Amino acid sequence: MMLTIFTPTYNRVDLLPRLYQSLIEQTERDFEWLIIDDGSTDKTEEYVNSIIKEKKIHIRYYWQKNSGKQSAHNNAVGLARGEWFFCVDSDDFLESTAVEKIKNRLGWLERNDCGLIAGKIDTRGVPLCKGLEENLAHRGLYSLNRLYGVQGEVSLIFKTEPLKENLYPIISGERFIGECVLYDALEMKGYTLCPLPENITICEYQSDGLSNSAYQIMMYNPGGYAYYHMQRIDLVLSVKERIRHAVQYQAFRALSDDKACCYCGTHMWCSRLAYLPGMMGAIYYKMKFKHKRNGESG
Repeated sequence: MMLTIFTPTYNRVDLLPRLYQSLIEQTERDFEWLIIDDGSTDKTEEYVNSIIKEKKIHIRYYWQKNSGKQSAHNNAVGLARGEWFFCVDSDDFLESTAVEKIKNRLGWLERNDCGLIAGKIDTRGVPLCKGLEENLAHRGLYSLNRLYGVQGEVSLIFKTEPLKENLYPIISGERFIGECVLYDALEMKGYTLCPLPENITICEYQSDGLSNSAYQIMMYNPGGYAYYHMQRIDLVLSVKERIRHAVQYQAFRALSDDKACCYCGTHMWCSRLAYLPGMMGAIYYKMKFKHKRNGESG
């Protein structure tokens, strides 16, 4: 099988029919739809079982105790039967030739490519990404952003095998870790992305999504943010950025109960220099979060 389309979902049964319709309209059918239900309490399971019986596309459904999107991703990578892996969120859907465009682009891959990078549009047809061009260099996502001007929302289709070797870290007591932790890890190992200068995913912002409560997510998941900033210490291009990420790493590591995230990279001087500013940052975050919570309760 060429492609696994993975959808993590949590109480989004009202959105799944739109994504399902876009999948049965695909001009290329060499894919499976792998749904990981992150502990939904609505009628998601009932709905998915009903469309499995229709046998219009190959669907597999798994339920897990609520533990976050990245845990669902790790489980999906282990279950995937496709050579390629494409995460499509429950509030997104695909352009009808998306899978066909992915398949046709595979012949453009270079030696170090572990995936494709394509564009997204919103429901009005407005592009959500800029800088994605035909002659774009094959680089990692961070480099494409900083050096080549690729910005905004992108679709990422990865080879499944590299993902199996680069799972998200699971942090006790936390349910969120930024997707850049995975993308940065792949780039730091020398993996690159092949450009697919087409808009293949259609997005609609949901007010109950992650971006609607960003600060709260940050404070409830400091270990995940510590991992993100720890990796960036070695990935970023300037000393100024390196110091900024080192300070943030120290701050979030201090806030986290999980101390397994320990920087051992090539810029130990930077990590040590950032220790005291990081401790001050942790105190600031605690005070700000307490103030926000008191304001909301008042």
